[in-house]
Amino acid sequence: MKTAVNRLYQTYQHKLDKIARLKLEKEKAELALIKPRPDISPNSRKITENKKIKPLYERTPEVIRTKEEKMNKARMEAEEKRREAEEKEMFRPNIKASNKGYDRVRNISEMTRDFHIWQTHKVAQHQHMQYENIVKEMEGLTFRPTISNWSKRIAEKVTRIIL
Repeated sequence: MKTAVNRLYQTYQHKLDKIARLKLEKEKAELALIKPRPDISPNSRKITENKKIKPLYERTPEVIRTKEEKMNKARMEAEEKRREAEEKEMFRPNIKASNKGYDRVRNISEMTRDFHIWQTHKVAQHQHMQYENIVKEMEGLTFRPTISNWSKRIAEKVTRIIL
């Protein structure tokens, strides 16, 4: 009995050793395929040979300085646009498009107030129109059922037969 167990244990150990050996061989084969340096395309080689490019550690301060200059310029433009927007806070509606005579100058708060008044007026007008449509639809309706002509004829025939 002990020999059978030992034999089974040895075959299991042999199997595990073989699996580990195959994994190791596979990893070695994959590592053999890896190149220590990447392949550089001929076009990239031409570009690098033609240009005298400084290493990154030498270019870093210059790149940072140019980026800061661009950021400062963008900040200045944004600040200038903001100032112009504050100066032009007044709103003048397009008189040609609306012939209602709005030739006065309004600031933003007056314009928003007028817009809210107009919006509430439009909502009320829409509700009134809906109510009128419902009333028109209900005019012809009664609770008395309508009987079609065919139903009337059948009812007359039935009453004649009965009487």
